[in-house]
Amino acid sequence: MYRAQKLYQSAFHPDTGDLQNLGGRMCFNVYGGTILCGAMMIWY
Repeated sequence: MYRAQKLYQSAFHPDTGDLQNLGGRMCFNVYGGTILCGAMMIWY
């Protein structure tokens, strides 16, 4: 039950209850930050 609750909380917005897209989730934060920093270093 705890695992299902954790998965639900990671995929749905806490205020509205809508399903979040991948870019809005915290699991995307590492990949998005890496891509952003890499792009800034390449096109400096």
